Amino acid sequence: MATLQQQEDFIKCLAPIAQKAYRTLGKVYPSICIGMACVECAYGTAGSVKYHSYFGQKVGSGKTATKYWNGKFFNSKTKEEYQVGVHTTITDAFRAYDSMEQGVFNFYELLNSNVYAKVTADVDYETQMKQIKACGYMTSSTEVNSVLTIINKFDLTQYDKETIN
Repeated sequence: MATLQQQEDFIKCLAPIAQKAYRTLGKVYPSICIGMACVECAYGTAGSVKYHSYFGQKVGSGKTATKYWNGKFFNSKTKEEYQVGVHTTITDAFRAYDSMEQGVFNFYELLNSNVYAKVTADVDYETQMKQIKACGYMTSSTEVNSVLTIINKFDLTQYDKETIN
């Protein structure tokens, strides 16, 4: 479990990159990007961070490179919640990146794809988070609330306001 100092350091490191990605690719607020990374990689303490994988992004059905992902991946065990309260351990392929910036930009690239077309800009961060879940980003029944709790605890919307103004 990350210490408070680790949590704060991770957020400080990630925030300017999330803001840059938002200014470049738009739609999903930096607060959501930061909050989801905090949950998905345990504030930068998970093993996936050695691959600059902060969002639990799986390779998917193909290994076609994109503008911000060059096709690198690693295999890891993960728990999925296909049925509420029932956690299933699987091994899957996750996207690997050369830098934190590449990982963050690919997160934004993914959320701007057709799969996430129902995620809309210019709504509040809570609505965006629910839309991301509804589009299938995560299987966890608790992740939306976990991310929202982190956004509120660390006042992550300050990074949205700094970007918009």
